[in-house]
Amino acid sequence: MMDVINDDIDFSKISINDGLKYSIINDPYFKLVKTGKSSFAVAVENERLIAEAIICDFVLSHQRRNIQNQKLLNMNPIKKDVSPAWEIITSYYSAFFCATDISRILNMVNLNLTSEEVSLVERKAGFDHEELKGLNGFSGVVSAGFGKIIFHHTKSKPHQYAWSNLKSCLKTVFRNKEDWPEVNVLLSILSGENGWEYPSSIRNEWNYIDPYLYGSKGIEMGKEFLKLSSNPSSSEGWLTSNFIWKGKSSSAASIGVLSDVLYKASDEAYRQFFSDDSD
Repeated sequence: MMDVINDDIDFSKISINDGLKYSIINDPYFKLVKTGKSSFAVAVENERLIAEAIICDFVLSHQRRNIQNQKLLNMNPIKKDVSPAWEIITSYYSAFFCATDISRILNMVNLNLTSEEVSLVERKAGFDHEELKGLNGFSGVVSAGFGKIIFHHTKSKPHQYAWSNLKSCLKTVFRNKEDWPEVNVLLSILSGENGWEYPSSIRNEWNYIDPYLYGSKGIEMGKEFLKLSSNPSSSEGWLTSNFIWKGKSSSAASIGVLSDVLYKASDEAYRQFFSDDSD
């Protein structure tokens, strides 16, 4: 991707207006065409425009990822006699932000539009008035040459398609490594399959559903998570030794593993993109 964009871009001066959503809606060089009842294509003559907008979003999100990760670091060491509920929720959002950004640079992007923005897309793409009314979420696939993005309306909520998109991306990345047990465990966690609980369901349980998780029940269920939080480097080893869901403690631990593994991956991608630049 970096070989497509201009070398003279000063990423220290970019803003949200340089990102993909703003460009799709407002940049005349981004052409929109209706392709179906609730789908549209974004096309550019110069392929670098889409690539640069995606990279700008990734760079802007880098600070958000670092802030969330720093929150986790500031929480350690977690007291063993206190429920790690807030730490698990914070870990979840760290993983969610990273999942979105990793999918973005692997050519799967999302658009979450306000009602006003939906109207602007309608007009620019040639939809009838209010044809897209109430359709605020769109999932897009970027073409190999960065010349086009095909967007389809998705009924999934942002967190749902963040995990779904990441799983699709990773299945492509690891398509020749299907026999790697840690890959299969990671994919099962992302989709809530093979006995594993879905990440968003775990977040909901700890954050909204069960208030007893903030007390002694949470202390017991969070023991495995606490072990991982005190030794993050053990996350990869955890994936290779936990093929089977063993109970609610495994669910809590899986959130810590996702947070650690995905943050490391997104941070490494950032460093590779900007190996000669400072943060």
